[in-house]
Amino acid sequence: MYAGASLEHVVQCRPRSLALKMDMYDLARNIHGPLVPAAQSHGELGGSDANEEVQNDGREPLVIYLMTRLPGITQLDFALSRDVSQDSPEFFPFRQNLFTDLASFFARSWLAPQPVSSEYRENLKAEYGRDLNRLLNNLPDQFKPHVETCLASLDDIMSLPMVLSHGDLCVSNVLVDEASCHLKGVVDWAGATVRPFGLDLHFLQRFAGAMHLSNGWSRYPDYDAVEETFWAAFTRQVGSLGDQTIRNIKRARVLGVLLSHGFTSRLANQPEPVVLKDDDYGRYQMMYLDGYLINPATRLDGTRHEAAPPTNSAASVRDDARFSRCSRRRTLTITVELETTTTMTQLTGLPAELLHQIFSWLDPRDLGALPRVCQVLNNHVKGNWKLCQDVYLNHLTGSKPCTTFIGQGTKGLDLPEKCKDWSWESELPFVHKTVTDLLDRASSRGYTNDNSNTHSASRNADFLRQLFGSSDSTRAAFLERSFLFERVRCERPLAFPRSGNNDAGAAAAAAAAAETHQRSARLHCLYGAPILNVGRLRSTRTYPFACSTVYDMRGHTERTGWGPFRDDGSGKVDWEKVEAVMVVLGYNIQSKRFVSKLFSDVWNTPFSGSWSQSFMQTPALSPAHEPSSLELSDPYGVTGTWYRVVCFLDYNDFFNYNFPMGDPFPENLPRPGISVGEATRLIILKLHITRIEPPGPEDGQALPVVHFAGDSRLLDDGWDANGASELKGTVRLTKEGEVRWTSTSIYNGEERWKSEGIQVGGVRSARGVLGFWFDSEYDAHGPVGPTAIWKASDSEAPYGKIADILPTGFLAYSALVSVEDSDPEGEMDYTADEEDEEEEEMEIDVDLLRGELPALLLDANMEILTAPPAEDDIND
Repeated sequence: MYAGASLEHVVQCRPRSLALKMDMYDLARNIHGPLVPAAQSHGELGGSDANEEVQNDGREPLVIYLMTRLPGITQLDFALSRDVSQDSPEFFPFRQNLFTDLASFFARSWLAPQPVSSEYRENLKAEYGRDLNRLLNNLPDQFKPHVETCLASLDDIMSLPMVLSHGDLCVSNVLVDEASCHLKGVVDWAGATVRPFGLDLHFLQRFAGAMHLSNGWSRYPDYDAVEETFWAAFTRQVGSLGDQTIRNIKRARVLGVLLSHGFTSRLANQPEPVVLKDDDYGRYQMMYLDGYLINPATRLDGTRHEAAPPTNSAASVRDDARFSRCSRRRTLTITVELETTTTMTQLTGLPAELLHQIFSWLDPRDLGALPRVCQVLNNHVKGNWKLCQDVYLNHLTGSKPCTTFIGQGTKGLDLPEKCKDWSWESELPFVHKTVTDLLDRASSRGYTNDNSNTHSASRNADFLRQLFGSSDSTRAAFLERSFLFERVRCERPLAFPRSGNNDAGAAAAAAAAAETHQRSARLHCLYGAPILNVGRLRSTRTYPFACSTVYDMRGHTERTGWGPFRDDGSGKVDWEKVEAVMVVLGYNIQSKRFVSKLFSDVWNTPFSGSWSQSFMQTPALSPAHEPSSLELSDPYGVTGTWYRVVCFLDYNDFFNYNFPMGDPFPENLPRPGISVGEATRLIILKLHITRIEPPGPEDGQALPVVHFAGDSRLLDDGWDANGASELKGTVRLTKEGEVRWTSTSIYNGEERWKSEGIQVGGVRSARGVLGFWFDSEYDAHGPVGPTAIWKASDSEAPYGKIADILPTGFLAYSALVSVEDSDPEGEMDYTADEEDEEEEEMEIDVDLLRGELPALLLDANMEILTAPPAEDDIND
């Protein structure tokens, strides 16, 4: 409890069995200073005899402590108080601050080794040996190699400095600044003890990942970056570490994992700890063991089975390199020791095959520095394209040959350096080419992203997500350079850049500006998470200006094909239009908060699914079926179930915006931003192929033209009959190689609406298609609007089975659309006091509705799902 006139003290009552060891507590204060609260014991409650463990009534005496109150809040409270999730790029700066400070915390322990007797050291070693043997005899077989490695390495672990160890460095014991997440304090030192350095390091994982009961342990996307931040800050303070020391630290960390998660609770007032059993607690702790030691995607460095000396292992060299890549100047230091009984082999004396294996795990930027070390290494690296290719493949992914990319030397791998600040904004062409090359060569890791059932995970996408999520300046320098963002930042109306100027210099400048706009817009589309606010305070909205682009009828003509294409009749994709569609749809999806969460892979996760072949069907959602000959010949993956979203203005708003009396806007000026509210509809499509034909002269020649048909139904309007239509359309390549979708919606046998769109990321990308819908007769008076489709399943499920395909909870929460939507005319000022009073009288308890409505609607929704479609819609 808090106490004092200004609540500057904390009064803590601890059971005697959990009393603070004041010698350890004072040691913590001496080492960590103000990060540890001052504490004084003020006697006991309920016990008179110091040897009396419990009172007569069975209760344990309480020890009373008065402590200073540290500033800040727990890291757990900090994470819960943020408007962004911990796995989002926006959280990375907070985590970077915390890991920098935690590095200083551990460095202070390293720099304050505690003198212990040889007897203390031997007793501790014997205790660890007994615990490890208990684990060896009782844990499942997959963990035993790690236990055996720790047993064999006990002497090495015990050779590390003996330091003060907290013992429970969890998210509720670490206090951070409420605004920056800088470390402010560490509490609960009851379990503190002196033991080898490294046994507490595994607690850092709790701040760099999350446990999911369904999927197990997963890392946040910025894991590698914060780990490198930690070791860079740590070694700046303690100096460089030898290879053997690094290996010993990593083994000590694994020992800490086994002792912490291999046994039941070690609290002093709990029964003697035993090895995990097959119960709820045991299965939960086993998930940590699996995540830290077994799962290839999340296991700790140094947890690969080390039956042989690890210095001969390329994987070990790679892991050690991560610990030693600590200098911001990126000074290259390589030490290779072959543990033999006679001599130490020099690096330059190793066979070429071993050198190749070692250097293939280098950081790409270090590979560029290697030829400058000496003539021998220069001769080995210069012109060695196989080595360059292996470095690329070991750090990223590549399903396609990468000789062109690597042929640029190491320049193509300087992308992280060029994305750090605004000084590199002139490098937009390079960044655009490198990003598109990385995505073009992306390949699946064999499983989906954590927040998706259909978006395949990729190391290339993870790398780019981490890169562009590291700072606002990176996004501003490369993703916010289109004409849309120029309009957002400019206080006066801007004219369209035109290349048809009679002045050659002005025309060239306009053409260069237009190309910059296109490149930046395309990067934003590949990034995929629409940037809705800009400025230092994120207070300026992009949405009204994106609406201006989407709904301005002057951009929908025969020259543009009424789709997201340039206004020159070339058929080239206009990425600025695609960007505007993404922003408008993203804004409206965000307003439907539950939809935004259900489809976070498409609308909130940078670079997720933005590459060819990134759609991955989940067997449970795509039951096995015998594909037809047409399906086997379809390169685009058309057959299946798709989601669709469409937005539209009230036609009065649309008409008044485009055709005002005495239109004051000349052709060279865009119309002003508009924000009057839109309607949004979520639709589910069932598509199948009807025929495949060769490409025409105006198409890309690499793939055929696929014709499809199907039907659609609204998801969020009660599945009424008016929300159903038939579909037909085509998928083809443009001359540029982009995937173009054209579709027509048919109501009662009459063609009513058409759509044109581009599949962002290429063939079979999970990101989906962005484009426009418009009148099938190409009416110059509209209407038009934005639309997107993305794939849910390869299965053409009947409507009675849609519940198996929709995200969990979708239909149960669909009735909340009208409750959660903000006022569609929320940008307008209301002055009618009488109407306000009526609204207050009819105010709805939204929290109550959210709590009760899903349960009440569950049965009703299932009835809707199993109801067959109207007879007019049955075509099978």
